[in-house]
Amino acid sequence: MDARIGGFTEAFAATFPGAADVAAERRHSLRATAELVHRAGRTGSLRPDFAVDDLVLVLTAHRGLRGAASRRFATLLIQGLEAPHG
Repeated sequence: MDARIGGFTEAFAATFPGAADVAAERRHSLRATAELVHRAGRTGSLRPDFAVDDLVLVLTAHRGLRGAASRRFATLLIQGLEAPHG
């Protein structure tokens, strides 16, 4: 995602102390993401040890990647987050 929208990671992970509306939207986004992670965990499609904080770590690791490197990172990430089968 950050490959197409430069700066997404910084905006998602940043805090804006003086901007209450942005802070409220960030809290809402984190709650929605937590719900998505919870639902994916309940279905068994997401590895059981994944936490919302891991998403911030992943987005930070993705900073600066573009093009083929970004796509490769995303492919490896998605495969790595899948719950083990069998």
